[in-house]
Amino acid sequence: MIHRSSGPFHLAVLRIAVFLIWFVILFDFDASAFSQLPPGLIDLHAFSGALRALASSPTLLAIVKVAALVGCGLCVLGVRPFAVVAGPTAVLVLVLDTAMKSIGSYTNHAQILVLLLALLLPFFPAADSLSVHRRPPPDRSPWLYRVPLMVAATIIVASYTFIGARRLFTGGITIYLDDSIVRWVVARTLEEGAHDVSFGLRILDYPWLAVPLALGMVVTTAVEILSPLALVKPRFRWVWLAVIVGFHLSTLFLMNIFFWENLILLAVLFTPIVDLLRRPEPRVRLAGV
Repeated sequence: MIHRSSGPFHLAVLRIAVFLIWFVILFDFDASAFSQLPPGLIDLHAFSGALRALASSPTLLAIVKVAALVGCGLCVLGVRPFAVVAGPTAVLVLVLDTAMKSIGSYTNHAQILVLLLALLLPFFPAADSLSVHRRPPPDRSPWLYRVPLMVAATIIVASYTFIGARRLFTGGITIYLDDSIVRWVVARTLEEGAHDVSFGLRILDYPWLAVPLALGMVVTTAVEILSPLALVKPRFRWVWLAVIVGFHLSTLFLMNIFFWENLILLAVLFTPIVDLLRRPEPRVRLAGV
C-alpha cells in the first residue's frame, strides 16, 4: 500500500501544497465583483444564509477572504496547534469555494479534490514537520502521518475511477465510435476559458485526428477505471501517472481545461519527489517505534 512508510515530512509537504493551492485560488477571487452581481445570477444551493449575507456585503466578503488567506498562510507555515488554525481555515475555504461555485449554472470541479484534502488535514498532525516552531512535537503513532496520506491518495484514485466508470456506463462504447470526441473538443475550445488555447480547433482541419483521439480516450477510460491499482502496484502507478498526466495536458491544449491542482497533488502523493526534496532534519519521535 502506498505511503505505508511515510512520515511527518511527507504529510507536511501535502499540507503546504494543499493550503498554498488554496492561497493562490482565493487570492485570485474578486470579492468586490461577486458582491455586485445580480441576485438572480447566484444560485445559493448551499450555505444559503451565509452566502446571502456575503453576497450583500462587499466588506464582509472581503474580510472573509482576507481571513481565509491569512489562515492558508499560517497553515503553509505550519503554525501550531495546527487543528486550531486549519479547522476554521478549511471552513472559510469551503464557504468561499461554495460562493465561487454559486455563480451561473456551471460548477468548476477542478478544486473538489483539494477542497476535500483541506477538510481532511485539520484532523491530523500535519504541522509536526516543516513548521516555523522550533520545539519538537510530542510522541505520536506513525500511523497518524500515514493514514491521512493513504486516505488522500485513495480519494484521488477513487475520483478518477468514478469519472471513467461514469463515462463508460453513461455513454457506452458508442462515444468512442462516433464523433463525440470531435464535438467535445470543438465545443469546449470555443467556450470562454482561463487559458485561451484554441489548438483544439485544428481537428476540424484534420478530421483523421479523431481516430487517435478516440483511441486515447479508450485508453484513458480503462486506466481511470483501474486507478485503485495505483495504490498497491508500483509499476502500474507509473503507467497510471503517465496516462493521467497526459490526459490533463491534452485537455489543456484540446479543450482549454487545465486541472493544475490535480497535477500538484499527483506529484506530492504518487511520485518520489517528496523524498528527493527531503533534507536531514531532527527526527520526530514516533510512539511505538
